[in-house]
Amino acid sequence: MKGRFSSESGVSLIAAVFMILILSFLGWVMVGMSNLSSREAGNEIQAARAYYAACGAAEARIVRLDRGDPAARLYYRFAAVQAEVEARQEAASYWRLQVTATDGDPATTEYARRRLVVKFLQQ
Repeated sequence: MKGRFSSESGVSLIAAVFMILILSFLGWVMVGMSNLSSREAGNEIQAARAYYAACGAAEARIVRLDRGDPAARLYYRFAAVQAEVEARQEAASYWRLQVTATDGDPATTEYARRRLVVKFLQQ
């Protein structure tokens, strides 16, 4: 009996090392996917903040137009998000607003920029 299993004594060690390598690789892949998912969630939050800042800046500009402020370009800052509104009168009471809002540093991957065009009829 001893002679029969003597040639198979290292098989279980090789199988164990192989299983450890496979499980380590799967763990590494899962950690990478988790990091990617976290980054995507952060980017979605920044994009939403930039969009809502653009909407808020457009509404603030419409209020100022209703009050008679004809300035062509205004800048707004909402916490870390900044927005630039360019207003152009295209007819007697018809305005076109172009709003560009940015959140984050453009030199990094954590950056969002949203552009919004609003057509506004002043009454």
